[in-house]
Amino acid sequence: MRWTALIALSLTLSVGCKNTDLVLDTDVDRLDRDGDGYNQSQDCDDDDATVHPDAEDTVGDGVDNNCDEVDGIDGDGDGFASEASGGDDCDDDAFAINPDIDDIGWNEIDEDCNGSDRHDYGTIGVGDRVSCAVRSTGELDCWGTDLRGEVSNRPTGPGVTEIAGGAGWMCAIQGGSIVCWGSDDNGIVTNVPAGTTWQQLSAGVDTACALSNVGAAVCWGNDDYLQVTQTPQQEMLQIAPGDRHVCGAVEAGNGIAVCWGDNGFEQATPDTGSYLQMASGDDHSCGILQDRTLKCWGRDNFGQNNPPNRKGPYTDISAAGDSACGILSATTLECWGANNYGQIDPPALTALDVEMGPTHACALNGAGLVFCWGDNGSGQTDVP
Repeated sequence: MRWTALIALSLTLSVGCKNTDLVLDTDVDRLDRDGDGYNQSQDCDDDDATVHPDAEDTVGDGVDNNCDEVDGIDGDGDGFASEASGGDDCDDDAFAINPDIDDIGWNEIDEDCNGSDRHDYGTIGVGDRVSCAVRSTGELDCWGTDLRGEVSNRPTGPGVTEIAGGAGWMCAIQGGSIVCWGSDDNGIVTNVPAGTTWQQLSAGVDTACALSNVGAAVCWGNDDYLQVTQTPQQEMLQIAPGDRHVCGAVEAGNGIAVCWGDNGFEQATPDTGSYLQMASGDDHSCGILQDRTLKCWGRDNFGQNNPPNRKGPYTDISAAGDSACGILSATTLECWGANNYGQIDPPALTALDVEMGPTHACALNGAGLVFCWGDNGSGQTDVP
């Protein structure tokens, strides 16, 4: 009897315990441990009531208060906090605008949030009282005189890779083709060479020359001294027309210099050597040799054949009129020759490219900025 009662009591207690067992809720969509109104599937820190998707998040405290995986507010989800919350994203409504984006440039949008739109140039060229530069987008800007349409008639659209000009005219290579505009007094505009494989372009006063992708040379324009018809039919590395003469570096001769046209001041009688680059002024020429030293020849009435430093090392050379400019060690800019307009007095800058006009010059620095100096009678040194 006693054992029967004990068994009955045990069964009664056992049934009672089943009705009072604690059931643990493991559903994250219902749990909100910190009581901030957000369950564990929404709250990135359910132990801190100050952390939830609607919390204010300020950069610098090392805490992602609003659960967007960024310390600060990241409205566009690009991984950068907005400037309003102390971050670096200058437009938190645009995913493609943040400090890691490459700035397209020239569209008045600061894609990389550096404080300004990218306005850099990659190539420069000058003519008589006009300057031009190719944007990083391949489009052409020109400024200065527009008496012959040198500025207003420039080609539009991208694809410009080379630019050069003379007395009232300019030429460019666009998409591999040559296009010229401005004065056509010597057939510069109408006699443009055909083809789409041109890679190098240079200009004298009334004569233009170009090299194809295989080094084939062609010149057109003024031919009073046979500077056009005597162009050598051989592959060339460089070509540089002046006023009435042209000089070039022959590829087969390992850069040996050849000149033709007017030789009244021995400007068509080059010094011997193997040349990497050549430049011609009115009645003189200069060339950078393979050892990066410099030689000049021809007329020397303004010291245009006497650079301050012949030993170099030179990385660029340009000449026009009775002046010349060169770049030493890929950075230092120096000029010499006639200085009636301050054209040989460049500003202090680190230059990668220099282009000389008859009375002014322009240079390009490593940041893609253009600087011009000398005669500014037509606004040719007022870089936009």
